[in-house]
Amino acid sequence: MVAKNHELNFDDPSWIVVGGSYPGALSAFFKSRHNEDAVMSWSSSGVINAIADYSMFDYNAYDAMKKDDNLDCVFQIRALQDNMAKRFETDLVYRADVLDIFNIHEGIYDFDFFWYLADYFAEMN
Repeated sequence: MVAKNHELNFDDPSWIVVGGSYPGALSAFFKSRHNEDAVMSWSSSGVINAIADYSMFDYNAYDAMKKDDNLDCVFQIRALQDNMAKRFETDLVYRADVLDIFNIHEGIYDFDFFWYLADYFAEMN
């Protein structure tokens, strides 16, 4: 941060670190470790017991669809995601078209993009 302050010609900046949920935990952690670099930290609903393995997160969508005797929907979602991931890696025109639809610059997309696609259905539930 010292280098960034110098680059921006800030003589005595007052940084406030803000976040909610996991970023909230990061905000509090940053302030506790780098107290001199931030005057304040706002952690909204900061996670206390972080979960590294979210394997059960998507289960609620699967379980809801299964209860409705609609396993075909589960298989269709899985096929869609698998097909998209495969085509994304092998078909450069397809990848460019998808990135254009979502207004994402080539080279910037990462795991979060595929997380969004995978969890779109879970978040709707």
